[in-house]
Amino acid sequence: MNSFRDSINQIDAAIIEAIAQRCEISKQMGLYKHKHNIKIHNKAREGELYQIYTKLADKYNVDSNLIVEIFNIIIEHSKVIQNQIKNET
Repeated sequence: MNSFRDSINQIDAAIIEAIAQRCEISKQMGLYKHKHNIKIHNKAREGELYQIYTKLADKYNVDSNLIVEIFNIIIEHSKVIQNQIKNET
């Protein structure tokens, strides 16, 4: 049982690290968008992302509703980060 828990802990740490990396990239994107007067919300890009997420969920046999729900939170947080950058500069 402990080996399962250890594996889950390692996977969770990797997920958190990946989210932190994504947040850092969102900050950089926010600076770029602000500098080049680009809107933060890009509905077409989000649509592309959700298609990718759904295909990956199918590929790995993961409930696509779960993946969409998770990425809804991540994408909204990215927008918050980018808006903060916009408001700070």
